[in-house]
Amino acid sequence: MCAEIPDPNENPRLWKVVTETMLHGQCGPANPSAPCMRRGRCCFGYPKSFVEQTQESDEYSYLIYRRRNNGRTFSRTEGGFVYDNRWVAPFNAWLSLTFDCHINLEICSNITAVQYIYKYVYKGPDRAEIVIVPAEQEPPNPNEVQEYQRGASEASWRILQFPMHKEFPSVQHLPVHLPNQQQVTFDETGNIMQVLATAMHT
Repeated sequence: MCAEIPDPNENPRLWKVVTETMLHGQCGPANPSAPCMRRGRCCFGYPKSFVEQTQESDEYSYLIYRRRNNGRTFSRTEGGFVYDNRWVAPFNAWLSLTFDCHINLEICSNITAVQYIYKYVYKGPDRAEIVIVPAEQEPPNPNEVQEYQRGASEASWRILQFPMHKEFPSVQHLPVHLPNQQQVTFDETGNIMQVLATAMHT
């Protein structure tokens, strides 16, 4: 894991990927109308502080990554905004070089990581349903059960203890056996020669 601008001389390809895809911003006073701005501040906390060593955070479950003030900067042509290590999103060099795109990674070092993962596993797709019906076409007796099922929130679904997912595997047992070890069903009152002949052809 890294959150610094790579050396363009040692690894020019990684430097290109990071400077093109892993720099956050510009936001803050330089761009108050950026999508990440909430109440005058970046909701992701950029620019971060310069830190000499990676360390744990008492407030959040994410680590505080090493972002040294080593003088390494990058400036895009538009606007002339100068990026330094405070604007780098955490990345993994191998993944960045392999996929050549924005892949933001975070190391979760707190028990709240379990809550975060659980939330995304059971999050489900975003959905909304809007139906516009003229007053003269509105049914006199609306189907309240159907309307509830369509618009029930996850919270109410959990309060009523409805299942969130199927709890049984969709597995079908196949009659696979080793050679000459298949099960043979026969009538014990039948002819033994017929039973043997049937078993050999099974």
